[in-house]
Amino acid sequence: MMIQAHWTDPAQSDEIIGWARSTWAELESHTNGFYVNTISEDDPQRRVRGTYGDNYPRLVALKNAYDPTNLFRRNANIAPTV
Repeated sequence: MMIQAHWTDPAQSDEIIGWARSTWAELESHTNGFYVNTISEDDPQRRVRGTYGDNYPRLVALKNAYDPTNLFRRNANIAPTV
């Protein structure tokens, strides 16, 4: 599921973005994960952690071992802890 909104009048931005966010907030509990390539600016780390679930700590360990400088940080980034 993806919620999309399109508009041309900048004066409508707050209203339409608010609608999209509130619609997602209502529907999010009915989803099972998150498609990481469509990450938005809204709290990306919470969504990344939630999507990977129990695998997240293992992925952080891999990131620490193979990308400690966070060179590969686009999209659904798993930040290193080192």
